[in-house]
Amino acid sequence: MTGIFHKELILDYAGPITFEIKKKLVALLREKVDTYVSDTGRQKRCSYIFEELLTNPHEYYKSKNLPDEPILVSLEVVNKALIEVCISNTVYKADTAALLSRIKTVNEGDEDALRALFQSTIGSDNIENVGGGIGLITVKMKNGFSYTFELAEKNKSQNLFCLTTSIQINPSH
Repeated sequence: MTGIFHKELILDYAGPITFEIKKKLVALLREKVDTYVSDTGRQKRCSYIFEELLTNPHEYYKSKNLPDEPILVSLEVVNKALIEVCISNTVYKADTAALLSRIKTVNEGDEDALRALFQSTIGSDNIENVGGGIGLITVKMKNGFSYTFELAEKNKSQNLFCLTTSIQINPSH
């Protein structure tokens, strides 16, 4: 059939998320995205968004002292214009409601609301405990795409949280 584009998996990772692994994953993404995107500015934007999305579970795990807890990452080219990013990580059930509330706030915010949320987050005394902080806000501001998520119970105290968003790679398509 003409005009149908199937998703193409360009990155799949399961394992711990250390600073070094995060750097390697971002470098691998850059390499992969460069085959789809010729615009240098768009390449940098894709790398920035991906790095911010990886930073969320990395920082959460650091704050909860979970250094060996794995994450799952997949990137798929959806069509000639979009890459879909899905990052799954463990979240304590006690932190889940605040995270979901924050994602809802970010998803519903227009440019002005996101700018105000960013400023209030920067000014927060307990910035480490905000949950879904600066990275989620800046990705939405730069990207414009909302987040979707899924939750699955992992055990009595933890959920598996999967956050998905898209990255525009070619605005002309």
